[in-house]
Amino acid sequence: MKKPIAILLIAAILTLGIATSALPFSFSTCATTNNQGSPLLATAMPALAQGSNGTPSEGDASSMEIPPNAEENEITTGKEYLNTIQMDGSSSALSHDDTKLPYNSSGNRQKGRDMHTLGKIPSESEQPVEVSKPPLKGSKQPVKVSKPPIKESKQQLVHNINTGEDFTTIQAAIDDPDTLDGHTITVDPGTYTENVAVYKSLTIHSTTGNPLDTIVQTNSDDHVVNVSADYVNIKGFTVSVIDDWMKAGIYLGSGVDHCTLSDNNMTDTWWGIYLDHSNHNYLSNNNAWYNEYGISLDYSSNNCLSNNNAWYNNEYGIGLSHSSNNCLSNNNISDFNFYSIYLLESSNNSISNNNLWNNEDGIYLSYSSDNYISNNNGWANNGYFIRLSHSSNNHISNNNAWSNFLGGIRLSHSSNNTISNINTSNNDFFGICLSDSDNNGLYNNNVSNNGDYGICLSSSSSNTIYNNYFNNTNNAYDDGTNIWNISKENGPNIIGGDYLGGNYWSDYTGIDEDGDGLGDTLLPYNSSGEIQNGGDLRPLVTACFTPPEITSSAPLSPVNDTICTWRTFNVTVDQTVNVRWYLNDMLLFTNLSVRKADCTLHAEVVGEHNVTANASNANGSDLQTWIWNVTGFTAEPPEITYYAPKSPVNDTRNATRTFNITINQSVNVSWQINGTTVQANEGLTEASYTNTSAVIGTWNVSVIVSNANGTDMQTWIWTVTSPCFIATAAYGTPLHGDIDVLRDFRDEYLMSNPTGRAFVKVYYNASPPIADWIRANEGLGTAVREGFVKPLVYVTRMFVG
Repeated sequence: MKKPIAILLIAAILTLGIATSALPFSFSTCATTNNQGSPLLATAMPALAQGSNGTPSEGDASSMEIPPNAEENEITTGKEYLNTIQMDGSSSALSHDDTKLPYNSSGNRQKGRDMHTLGKIPSESEQPVEVSKPPLKGSKQPVKVSKPPIKESKQQLVHNINTGEDFTTIQAAIDDPDTLDGHTITVDPGTYTENVAVYKSLTIHSTTGNPLDTIVQTNSDDHVVNVSADYVNIKGFTVSVIDDWMKAGIYLGSGVDHCTLSDNNMTDTWWGIYLDHSNHNYLSNNNAWYNEYGISLDYSSNNCLSNNNAWYNNEYGIGLSHSSNNCLSNNNISDFNFYSIYLLESSNNSISNNNLWNNEDGIYLSYSSDNYISNNNGWANNGYFIRLSHSSNNHISNNNAWSNFLGGIRLSHSSNNTISNINTSNNDFFGICLSDSDNNGLYNNNVSNNGDYGICLSSSSSNTIYNNYFNNTNNAYDDGTNIWNISKENGPNIIGGDYLGGNYWSDYTGIDEDGDGLGDTLLPYNSSGEIQNGGDLRPLVTACFTPPEITSSAPLSPVNDTICTWRTFNVTVDQTVNVRWYLNDMLLFTNLSVRKADCTLHAEVVGEHNVTANASNANGSDLQTWIWNVTGFTAEPPEITYYAPKSPVNDTRNATRTFNITINQSVNVSWQINGTTVQANEGLTEASYTNTSAVIGTWNVSVIVSNANGTDMQTWIWTVTSPCFIATAAYGTPLHGDIDVLRDFRDEYLMSNPTGRAFVKVYYNASPPIADWIRANEGLGTAVREGFVKPLVYVTRMFVG
């Protein structure tokens, strides 16, 4: 069919179209950021010079987009950047500094920052000096250590990695208006003498991750780091106070929740870390030394404190006051803290797997109830390992206490507590001591080789004590009225017998006349008169003298594993025993009164290891030893395990589109559009990129993930089309099928000749205000659609089919 030029021009005047290829960014004189805060102006300029097909891109003049076939002199922005980036997207011959970009003249230059500054080699005096933490001394007189010798330098910089801005102080980085919730601030090595108020939800960490080379200190009348916002992460600093009177190194104030404090050193403060009415926080791998108080929680609940170290603190390593539902696990507290762990009027806390040594007292509870104290180790403390005062309904189990000066466990004015499965031995005075304490239960405990008494009850009554193992010079003292046995019940008991009844006493000389393993003569046993009222009516005796035998074990030795895997070892014994588990001759824990026992270990060190199970009771012992070979493994490259959306992706101009991925290991992530990096992230297993101003064209959106193990990549084909301005306003949507007909007519006929292209360019400038007028008047939109657009579509279908 012939296509007269008059019909083409009439259809062109009425056709509604959009500027074709343009960059997926809107340019202005200010840097535009995506929702991750990456500056798009600086990173996207190479794409300005060249479209995806190798020709200049087109767009309307108001947003600095380049129309089709535009000349180079039409580019009116980005000139400063193009001085160092060639029009073909390659770098110039200048040498540039690749870090701390974009440079903004220490914050004085707020717009158009330099992305290619000339590099500078730091002088030798600016290099950080590594120092080690103070050693754990065996002496009872602490030895003061000096702070790391880091000199304050004007070259130290603080960086907001989301905005690319640099600062000379941490506070300046926080206060900057461009710094938003969710941003990450990194701090280069050096000494920062300032108070830091964190009132935004930020991640703040030292650049190196080493707290010894990045120090924050102050001598003002405030906490060094004062956190008043939720979801703050602080990592990798040494924090100290020049004058430490009533000041905290890191302070979380009232209502501050969900913060993470990790890998920090707190020294020479009043409180190393202080949580005040602050909940749901996570404190891990922090070191607190030479403070008045190490880590303190006041009216704070549901916090987790794990793998922290505290030494040389005047009062306590970790202290809780009026705080509940906290978890304290795997912490090491040593060397002259007055209390290792201290609870005051605090309930429902879990204290487990902590090592406490060379302090005054280990765990001290005052007016505290319903706490769980389990699997802790305490030795060489000057007082008691576990001490309760005016505390009730606490559960103390599976703890090891040895070589403490006063004793293993002490209860004073405390009732309704349970003490079970405790090993308390070789203490200078007492294994277990109760004073003015009633209605407690003590069972399944091994109390051996204590210097004064195995168990001492003073002014204490109605306590139930059974199935314990007493082997001391003086096994018991009791001036109250207590219960030393239960009724005969089916076994197994602590020495491998078949019945439960009383306790095993190393100095009981009675006879078991009926062979049930319970003594029948010299009753009640009263520990040579030291039990003043009553005594044990069913003392445990050895029914047979055959040593225990491990009848089966698994797995077979030798055992071969790779690092970072888990392995379970188990034994079965022919009689009731205590099973002590050792790794390379170091005692791990003990299973009391069992015939089957297992131990699960994590392969953490490459090499050959010995795992030993020692099954023992009063009849003897048996051993099972495994050779455990742990080897390294070859790291697999990272893999993108999930991505969304599916490719290809179709959007219309100015749409917002998010691309996201999940990776099977921690990686660095680089997002690119047509080969130009638009966003970079570090150390992630999930990542996303959001473009909020889609521009017409076909784009390759790629994400590259990489780490030391290798790389992986995902690419989307992203097609952005235009809503026809007037037709879109008339129909109220850019997705109507009639608009596709008009768009096809534009692309196939108008854009194929100079006259049509000139018309399209003029139309793009004139039609938006008309479309706005139609959208503002519902009746006009209906009239245009029914009386104008639909007839036009009917006509254009003759051309586009």
